[in-house]
Amino acid sequence: MRIESLKEDFWNLPFILAGKFAGSFSRKLTHPLGGYVPYPQVVSFYLTEKCNLKCKMCFLQHIKPKLEFIPLPLAKRVVRELNCLRPRYSMSGGEPFLYPDIEELIRFIKSRGLSLSIVTNGTLLSLFAEMIVYTGVDRLKISIDGPPDVHDAIRGVPGAFSRVIDGIKAINLQKKKQGKRKPMLFLYSLLNPLTEPDFIISFAEGNNFEVLNFLHILSINPSDLRKFSDIFGVEPHYWKGAVFDNEDYRVSGDLIRKIKTCDTKLVIKFTPDLHPSDLNSYYDKDEKYLAKFRGNCSSPWSSAYITPPSIVEICPNFAIGDISRRRFLSVWNSKQARSFRNHIFSGDIPPVCKGCCSYYIR
Repeated sequence: MRIESLKEDFWNLPFILAGKFAGSFSRKLTHPLGGYVPYPQVVSFYLTEKCNLKCKMCFLQHIKPKLEFIPLPLAKRVVRELNCLRPRYSMSGGEPFLYPDIEELIRFIKSRGLSLSIVTNGTLLSLFAEMIVYTGVDRLKISIDGPPDVHDAIRGVPGAFSRVIDGIKAINLQKKKQGKRKPMLFLYSLLNPLTEPDFIISFAEGNNFEVLNFLHILSINPSDLRKFSDIFGVEPHYWKGAVFDNEDYRVSGDLIRKIKTCDTKLVIKFTPDLHPSDLNSYYDKDEKYLAKFRGNCSSPWSSAYITPPSIVEICPNFAIGDISRRRFLSVWNSKQARSFRNHIFSGDIPPVCKGCCSYYIR
């Protein structure tokens, strides 16, 4: 098996190098390349918009979710087509563990030795823990926003915290039982006035998390939504959910400073990584301040998002094609995709971008 794996890696080397080139240089070479990109570094399956929680800040909570699923045969076809290119895969939703074929899709991806991350609210993990560890899922990204009462209030369902705890314990038990190091555990925590950093950090340390990411709330103005429609002629869906008041999620500079000075071995990150003195400018959506971040997003060059039932996007709500009857790679470099990359590269950034974490990459 090892020899066969080495052979496969050898024959895949040109494609892998092309992908590395794409990630490092293709954005800079947008005009000479006409917006073409060899292939995506990351393919994200948004398996469903269904969810079993009612998170107050979730974009999907503010829109009418689509009830379709990505058909399993279509998802498998994408993986087969890109097999020699070996992108990283991600699954999310909605809640991905509501997808009826998630176990089969996980096994299909991991049987090919491909990298897989899953973004989950954690409430269903105990049902899948043995399979997740056995198949070798690489990363689980789980959300905890505070002690049980705070977490449950934000997530909109009583008992959500307890179910997450059960799931995390089940994962750690299976890792120990099976002698596995994977999946790595990443904890995501939404910053809010009730955030208790000591609790969150202690929770992460006590449950074998390796990375802790504190999230600032993301939202946009109604005018941003209208401009997006005017520029691209696209009827927003996902972005409609980003229009809400962020008042309940504003935090102080003192809280950020406290987190940054905590004594812990955890890798602590912030999304976006804002200086404490800039928080009001960020929350007030000061145009001069937000403009400082423009132009660094690489998502249209590196990431593909497949949404139900068969649509490929390279930016939320910007579809580049339907893969129900077309090959993925023909859609990846479709006329719409190349035009969008050229548009973003020109610096004419759509105002909705400030509601996306990729906008704030420095």
